[in-house]
Amino acid sequence: MGRAYCSAALHASGLTERLSGILAGWFAGSYRRAVIGTIVAGSALCFVLPSAFGRLAILVPVVVDLAGKLGLERGSVGYRGLITGTILGAIMPGYAILPANLPNVLILGTAEALYQVSIGYGLWFAAHAPI
Repeated sequence: MGRAYCSAALHASGLTERLSGILAGWFAGSYRRAVIGTIVAGSALCFVLPSAFGRLAILVPVVVDLAGKLGLERGSVGYRGLITGTILGAIMPGYAILPANLPNVLILGTAEALYQVSIGYGLWFAAHAPI
């Protein structure tokens, strides 16, 4: 329910159009740049927003509007690729960032409670970050 409110607020405030307009200027003429940019944006949000669904609630409406501004028709292969890149970019990097996903925190809490093993942020990131 919160995601729906967030998406509605983004549309009502005009933030979706403003952000997608800025991004369209950066990504104009390059589909590859648009996909990489949305993946990087999702990854960057992992550090400041600890909920994957929260990140998606912010990014997907912006990227849907961006796809329209880039000339990608709804349902086309390019449109689906851009949305898929956004979703994966917002979810997958979060597993390497300790506070970015609830399962990460649960795993650490369980490890500490059951095995008295304490894993810090740096060790977690080193073990899970892409090489």
